[in-house]
Amino acid sequence: MGLFKFHYRRKMKIREAIKVFKKLKMKIKEGNDTLAYFYYKGELVVRSRVPHRRGELKGNLPHYVRQQLKLNEDQFRDICRCTKEYEDYLEILTQKDLIS
Repeated sequence: MGLFKFHYRRKMKIREAIKVFKKLKMKIKEGNDTLAYFYYKGELVVRSRVPHRRGELKGNLPHYVRQQLKLNEDQFRDICRCTKEYEDYLEILTQKDLIS
Protein backbone atom coordinates (compact mmCIF):
# COMPACT_ATOMS: atom_id res chain seq x y z
CA MET A 1 0.00 0.00 0.00
CA GLY A 2 1.52 3.32 -1.07
CA LEU A 3 1.66 6.33 1.15
CA PHE A 4 0.82 9.73 -0.21
CA LYS A 5 2.65 12.78 0.99
CA PHE A 6 0.48 15.86 1.11
CA HIS A 7 2.21 19.21 0.97
CA TYR A 8 0.76 22.20 2.73
CA ARG A 9 0.63 25.09 0.32
CA ARG A 10 -0.05 28.28 2.10
CA LYS A 11 -1.32 31.21 0.20
CA MET A 12 1.23 33.86 -0.56
CA LYS A 13 0.62 37.52 -1.08
CA ILE A 14 2.35 39.32 -3.91
CA ARG A 15 4.00 41.72 -1.47
CA GLU A 16 5.47 38.72 0.40
CA ALA A 17 7.02 37.45 -2.84
CA ILE A 18 8.52 40.89 -3.50
CA LYS A 19 9.87 40.92 0.07
CA VAL A 20 11.62 37.60 -0.67
CA PHE A 21 13.08 39.07 -3.88
CA LYS A 22 14.45 42.01 -1.91
CA LYS A 23 15.85 39.75 0.81
CA LEU A 24 17.72 37.80 -1.87
CA LYS A 25 19.09 41.09 -3.28
CA MET A 26 17.42 40.58 -6.63
CA LYS A 27 17.15 43.44 -9.11
CA ILE A 28 13.46 44.33 -9.41
CA LYS A 29 11.82 45.89 -12.46
CA GLU A 30 8.24 47.07 -12.53
CA GLY A 31 6.21 46.76 -15.71
CA ASN A 32 3.13 44.76 -16.65
CA ASP A 33 4.48 42.27 -14.11
CA THR A 34 7.05 42.65 -11.35
CA LEU A 35 10.23 41.05 -12.65
CA ALA A 36 13.10 39.98 -10.39
CA TYR A 37 16.60 39.10 -11.55
CA PHE A 38 19.36 37.52 -9.46
CA TYR A 39 22.86 38.35 -10.66
CA TYR A 40 26.02 36.82 -9.27
CA LYS A 41 29.35 38.30 -10.34
CA GLY A 42 27.61 40.14 -13.15
CA GLU A 43 25.94 37.02 -14.57
CA LEU A 44 22.20 36.37 -14.59
CA VAL A 45 21.55 33.22 -12.57
CA VAL A 46 17.84 33.25 -11.70
CA ARG A 47 14.79 35.23 -12.74
CA SER A 48 11.24 35.27 -11.53
CA ARG A 49 8.07 37.30 -11.86
CA VAL A 50 4.81 37.96 -10.12
CA PRO A 51 1.74 39.85 -11.34
CA HIS A 52 1.83 43.61 -10.95
CA ARG A 53 -1.20 43.99 -8.76
CA ARG A 54 -2.18 43.51 -5.15
CA GLY A 55 -3.54 40.49 -3.39
CA GLU A 56 -2.60 36.85 -3.36
CA LEU A 57 -0.74 34.75 -5.85
CA LYS A 58 -3.44 32.54 -7.32
CA GLY A 59 -3.30 28.86 -8.14
CA ASN A 60 0.15 27.39 -8.57
CA LEU A 61 1.97 30.73 -8.79
CA PRO A 62 3.71 30.32 -5.38
CA HIS A 63 4.96 26.94 -6.60
CA TYR A 64 6.27 28.48 -9.83
CA VAL A 65 8.04 31.29 -7.94
CA ARG A 66 9.70 28.67 -5.74
CA GLN A 67 10.82 26.70 -8.79
CA GLN A 68 12.12 29.80 -10.55
CA LEU A 69 14.21 30.60 -7.47
CA LYS A 70 15.62 27.03 -7.61
CA LEU A 71 14.45 26.19 -4.09
CA ASN A 72 12.77 23.14 -2.62
CA GLU A 73 9.71 23.56 -0.41
CA ASP A 74 11.65 23.59 2.87
CA GLN A 75 14.20 26.13 1.61
CA PHE A 76 11.47 28.40 0.24
CA ARG A 77 9.53 28.20 3.51
CA ASP A 78 12.68 29.06 5.48
CA ILE A 79 13.40 32.09 3.30
CA CYS A 80 9.80 33.28 3.62
CA ARG A 81 9.97 32.87 7.41
CA CYS A 82 13.28 34.77 7.60
CA THR A 83 15.25 31.81 8.97
CA LYS A 84 17.47 31.85 5.86
CA GLU A 85 19.10 34.90 4.34
CA TYR A 86 21.08 35.97 1.27
CA GLU A 87 24.23 34.06 2.30
CA ASP A 88 22.18 30.87 2.74
CA TYR A 89 20.72 31.38 -0.74
CA LEU A 90 24.23 31.69 -2.20
CA GLU A 91 25.13 28.40 -0.50
CA ILE A 92 22.05 26.69 -1.95
CA LEU A 93 22.87 27.90 -5.47
CA THR A 94 26.50 26.79 -5.03
CA GLN A 95 25.40 23.31 -3.96
CA LYS A 96 23.24 23.11 -7.09
CA ASP A 97 26.22 24.19 -9.24
CA LEU A 98 24.37 27.27 -10.46
CA ILE A 99 27.13 29.55 -9.16
CA SER A 100 30.74 29.00 -8.17
